[in-house]
Amino acid sequence: MAGGLGAMRLVDDSRVSLADLNHQVLFRERDLGKAKATMAERRLKEINPFVTVESHVKILSENNVFRLAASCDVLIDASNNAGVGSLLNLVAARQQIPLVHAWVWEMTGLLTTFWPSRGPCQACADLETPSNHRPALLGPLPGIMGALQALEVLRILGGLGPALLGRVLTFKGTQFTFTEKIIRVNPLCPVCAV
Repeated sequence: MAGGLGAMRLVDDSRVSLADLNHQVLFRERDLGKAKATMAERRLKEINPFVTVESHVKILSENNVFRLAASCDVLIDASNNAGVGSLLNLVAARQQIPLVHAWVWEMTGLLTTFWPSRGPCQACADLETPSNHRPALLGPLPGIMGALQALEVLRILGGLGPALLGRVLTFKGTQFTFTEKIIRVNPLCPVCAV
C-alpha cells in the first residue's frame, strides 16, 4: 500500500487469533476474533487512505474464484493452503496473468512467480512444501517472504517484469541462506498446456 499500489482485493474467511499476532503485522490484540479480511482492509486504509481495498470474508472456492479474481492484474497467494493455490493457478492459466506465490513453514520460506503462457504454472512445478501445515516458528519469516513477494508484485506492476518466473527462491532460516531452483513448463501440464 505504501509502495503505490492503487487497488487490492482481499479474500480470507478466517478470524484473527492470538497465534497470528507474532507474524501478521496488520493485526493487534484488539482485533482478536474479528475477520482478518475486514481488519486488514481497515489497517491498509489507515496506511494509505487513497488506496482502494475491497475485502471479502469468504472461503475461496471453485464457485467464486473467477468472480473474485475478475479484473485483477496480478494474483497473490500467501495462504499456505494448497487448495487455494490450485484455484488461483486455474485463474492465472485461464486469464494468463501472473500468480506470485509464497509459502512458509517452520524455518523455511519459498517464493516464485507462475505465469502461464510466459512460463510454468503451479501445476508444472514440483514444489517442496510440507504435506501437513506446519506454521512458521518465528514471526520474522512471513515478513521476510512477504516483503520479497511485495517486491516481485511491484516489479510486475511497474513494468520491470517478474524476477522469479521459472525460478523458485527458498530461504532457510536455520542456515540463513537463499537457494534457487529452476522450474520449467511441463508440455503435458493438465492446467496450462490445454
